[in-house]
Amino acid sequence: GGSPGDITFLSTIDGAHALSLTGRNIDFAANVGGVPLTSLQVTASGTITVTGNQTVATGPMLYNGPVVLTTNSRFTDNGANGMVFQVISGSAISGNVNLELTASNTTISVQGDIDLSGSSGSAGGNLTVSALGTTTFAGQILIQGGDNLAGAGGSGGVASIISNAGSVSVHNINTSGGSGTISGGNAGNISLQPASSYSGGYPVGLIVLNSDLSITAEGNLVALAGTGGGGIGGTITLSANRSAPATVATITSSLSGNNISIIGTNIILGPNEAMTGLGSLTFTGTNLTLGDLVALEDLTLLGVDINLRTHGDESILASNGLLYTSPTLHFLAGRNYLQVGTLVPLDGPLNAQGLGLTTTQFRPQLLFNTHILNFDTSPKPVPFVASEASKQFAIYLLLIADAQLSDLLPVWGWPWPLPYEMCDRGKSPCNEPF
Repeated sequence: GGSPGDITFLSTIDGAHALSLTGRNIDFAANVGGVPLTSLQVTASGTITVTGNQTVATGPMLYNGPVVLTTNSRFTDNGANGMVFQVISGSAISGNVNLELTASNTTISVQGDIDLSGSSGSAGGNLTVSALGTTTFAGQILIQGGDNLAGAGGSGGVASIISNAGSVSVHNINTSGGSGTISGGNAGNISLQPASSYSGGYPVGLIVLNSDLSITAEGNLVALAGTGGGGIGGTITLSANRSAPATVATITSSLSGNNISIIGTNIILGPNEAMTGLGSLTFTGTNLTLGDLVALEDLTLLGVDINLRTHGDESILASNGLLYTSPTLHFLAGRNYLQVGTLVPLDGPLNAQGLGLTTTQFRPQLLFNTHILNFDTSPKPVPFVASEASKQFAIYLLLIADAQLSDLLPVWGWPWPLPYEMCDRGKSPCNEPF
């Protein structure tokens, strides 16, 4: 009506039909979709309170308003019409519980913050996300352990986000442990996994780390032990488990550009991942496992052991659309490069430097159409064209190799084996018969 009222369901809601609700405060006190609804669309000017699980068969699954969770909850969309959490005010989803979002045939979009953090020493909730298509989080993901002014800090929750056929796009995720007067809480792990396949040479799935939205600018991905001693930091893994390298960056900033900061005990870039930030990149941890890195501005590596994912020659796309060969692992900064920590292996082939370029000079070299590139300076990104002189020299080398091979082969018609000596061409005893 003209003056929205409250809608409260005290029991389960089941049935293969579409359900659309509009009100002020809407309360689901039990599971929705034990027999899956075809679709569920909920709009609330107040809050949407969820107790239990919610399931639809075809979708869409739309929540327009802040969702408050009172128990561990699982939202499942088995259709192909999208799972969307829009925000009117506050967090899009909140509650100190575990949350699962599953969309086996579609995308997931959360337009506001997810806050599952603990309080007064309680643990943060775990966030588990799995979708077929791209998963997009336009707000913060906060699942820290609660601080405790009279005891141990709570442990941070675990964040696992997977897209099986698309990208993973986030702003900032914090799984740090809470501070305590007795001990600090452990941090939860963070894992971001997009699709590993390629189409036309380009990766189908990217990890996109957009601007940090936290008030204190703590970092994009943060998994620190809580203060108070005894806590353990978390592991941050960015990996599609790729079996082959890409010609462009697979882990990026936003296309418009932003700084990226990643802080944890262990930071791992998966095999065949290449990272480029159109801003500054900062990694802070104990053990860093890194592949090719490029920062438009500053690149800072602060670790104890920096494990190098060394590789052989790889094809990289240049800003003119042509491929060239990158023969070395590279850590490149357009402006300043800083490394603290021991390289493992020490003699790993590494092109690490600050290029001393302005953003105006460097940015055009990091873009091709809408693709963010992973620039290397050795060799320069220009196509190789063989000159007539180089072709003649190559033929000359082949003739020399043929003559040397003839010296080593036995003469046809002679019994084998023959006693003979290897010698320099044209010198005794080569001039003498066998």
